Amino acid sequence: MFIFDYLNEEKNILCISGSENFMVVTDSEQQHISVFSLKQKTFVCTVQVFTKPANGDTYTVDAIAISADERHVCYCDCFTNDLHIADINTLKDIKVHKGK
Repeated sequence: MFIFDYLNEEKNILCISGSENFMVVTDSEQQHISVFSLKQKTFVCTVQVFTKPANGDTYTVDAIAISADERHVCYCDCFTNDLHIADINTLKDIKVHKGK
């Protein structure tokens, strides 16, 4: 997996990761993930992976990485520490490793 980076610009915290063929980013609220194909120069998909629950506990994408084979996106939030492994083309979870 590639190392993820955080950008902090004017209180908009974005989580990003990149590989040879893809870039993965979140929106400023860190609720959506978008996969951008560097070869095709277009977005492959954008998915809202977390929603704001009524009780006020907001889950956000706090870490993100692309697998070395570029088939998966791994992301997690610091509230639950669940590690989500998703297909890079659809961002549908393939497996979720529950945090402790």
